[in-house]
Amino acid sequence: MTKVDIDIAFGIFTSILKGIYVKTPLLSIILIAFLSCPVKSQWLTYTSQNTQGLVGTMVTSITDDNNDDLWFATDEGVVKHDVVNNLWPRYNTYNGLADNFVYKVFKSSGNTIWATTSNGVSKYNTSTNNWTTYTTTNGLAGNIVRGITEGVSSTLWFATYGGGVSKYTGNAWTTYDTDDGLVSNLVNCAFADADHHIWFGTASGVSEFFGNWTTYTTSDGLPSNTITNITQAANGEMWFATTAGVARFDGITWTVFNTSNGLSDNLVYDVFADDQGKIWVATDNGVCVYDGIGWEIYNTTDGMANAKSI
Repeated sequence: MTKVDIDIAFGIFTSILKGIYVKTPLLSIILIAFLSCPVKSQWLTYTSQNTQGLVGTMVTSITDDNNDDLWFATDEGVVKHDVVNNLWPRYNTYNGLADNFVYKVFKSSGNTIWATTSNGVSKYNTSTNNWTTYTTTNGLAGNIVRGITEGVSSTLWFATYGGGVSKYTGNAWTTYDTDDGLVSNLVNCAFADADHHIWFGTASGVSEFFGNWTTYTTSDGLPSNTITNITQAANGEMWFATTAGVARFDGITWTVFNTSNGLSDNLVYDVFADDQGKIWVATDNGVCVYDGIGWEIYNTTDGMANAKSI
């Protein structure tokens, strides 16, 4: 196995050992180790039972920092894996984290780690080893924060479930909601594309922001209006995870993938485009990988500890 750069995913990413991490409920983290020999990928499972320091029954998000350390969002706080020293420090409300149920961990510019929770958003302070929390009291649109992305000039965008969208410049907060053109205030995810457009997946469709708002729903080609995550492929195409399959949008045409044309399940929790041009889709019944031609499916028969991958 070779050492490669870390590529962030939906709990899928390439680590210092060439492989893919997949988030799963109850069984924490699964690693696919891709070997140089022509054999089926091997799965290694990391849980709170076999990995000292890993906590919780669910890993909801994974990211890295500039030191190649790994950060895990769990239902019992945030866990950092110091890869070099094999240490697993844990952070929760005792350290200043807004809430122990964490939806996303995210690295912004400046190597700052953010954690979005069900009670606000927290920023990690490396100098104090504690967290600074922001809530509606500080200007956040809502305290249930399910998504985060970074736009131009280091501006952060937060997807809140119930309050709409928050933009944070580092000094000021701005709220966008249905009165401004957002399709729904129930926002599940946020994604900044290569052209600096900000996309939001909601309970009522997709909203795209680039100075003005554009909305896409099932009437435009989405398989479902409930959007769980968003990514962009290297060719610029946008991919949307929904509760009724995954949709690809090239700016003009929508293409839907579901169980009728390759997916293992229509309930899709996440989608990720890797640096080799493949699209990884996390479903309620395994992980599906699209190479531009067809789909390959991984589930418990291939070694996954749990077919439900989030």
